[in-house]
Amino acid sequence: MIPSPLKKIAFICEEFAMGTTAQQLLDRFLLGYPREGGFHHLTDCKFGILLETASTLIQERKANFGLHQFANLEEALTNSDGVVVTWKGKGIEPKPGRLDQILEKTPANTRIFVDGNLAQTAAEATQLFERAEKSNVLLTSGASMAVSLQLPEIKKPTTGRIKEIVIVTHGKRGEAEMDAIQGLLQFSNFQLATLKQLQGDQVWKAADARNWSGKLAASALSRSNTMQGGALIDGRTQDIFGLGLLPNLAKKPRAIVMEDKSGMRATILVLDGAIEDTTLAFSDATGAILSTQLYRPPAPNREEFSRMAAAVEDFFRLGIPILTMDQSQVVADFMERFRAFGSYWR
Repeated sequence: MIPSPLKKIAFICEEFAMGTTAQQLLDRFLLGYPREGGFHHLTDCKFGILLETASTLIQERKANFGLHQFANLEEALTNSDGVVVTWKGKGIEPKPGRLDQILEKTPANTRIFVDGNLAQTAAEATQLFERAEKSNVLLTSGASMAVSLQLPEIKKPTTGRIKEIVIVTHGKRGEAEMDAIQGLLQFSNFQLATLKQLQGDQVWKAADARNWSGKLAASALSRSNTMQGGALIDGRTQDIFGLGLLPNLAKKPRAIVMEDKSGMRATILVLDGAIEDTTLAFSDATGAILSTQLYRPPAPNREEFSRMAAAVEDFFRLGIPILTMDQSQVVADFMERFRAFGSYWR
């Protein structure tokens, strides 16, 4: 596959602040970023931004790097090879109608990357992909967890090989769950059939009832390098699940127990106070268990965004999607059902 040259990349952003995906990606494109053992520059490309909220950070980048600020959507999209669309915050809640406006004005052969969640509903995601296809526009979405480094690396199992998967994470309500579903999609072409939300003691009772696998949770937790509790005191390694320590560490646990249309079971455990990273384990049809950590380096460098920048660039140059159409629909479907439980991130 011959890479396409990139002459112009447009950022269309609801906000631009330190730590946001817009800031992390744009700065890497402007400054360069580590890739394949070297420091990679997009020397053949110009960058511009259309911003809905004023930001002094943009003024600095205009002065120091020649960043162009577009006056309107038409200017942003004209002659753009690639378009990066970001929502407010962590990309959980797409702005209603915004992608429709963008697709209406996007010329053919443009490639659009949407950070985080593509759409409010699975049906809306389907409509957006259909509209993009009719306009000869290539569309994808994703978050940094979708391209995170695996420690150790595990090849994606063939279809139907996973029997059950448990992913353990931490973080704010909504944000942690969306990251987890994108991490899960690295390993399985998951098609959501049922979803049940648990919290507090319900999480532990579900484990006792074997609604989610304690054995897989223990295996996932063994991959954490941020284990809380005794590990903070003297560096000991502990089976915090097997020793019954989790309820004392994770005092406000959350869980999403799901079933795939094929019958595969998947559980997201959000255990604030127990770990501060993201790990997972799965069992295959033979009963074998594999586990890994979905590694996100610590601040301030946030090097997971270098992997994301590479994935976005590869999408713009080669047309390699970050999430497939089906996977983007799964994320939208998951967040739609999760939203039905109430106001989940505010």
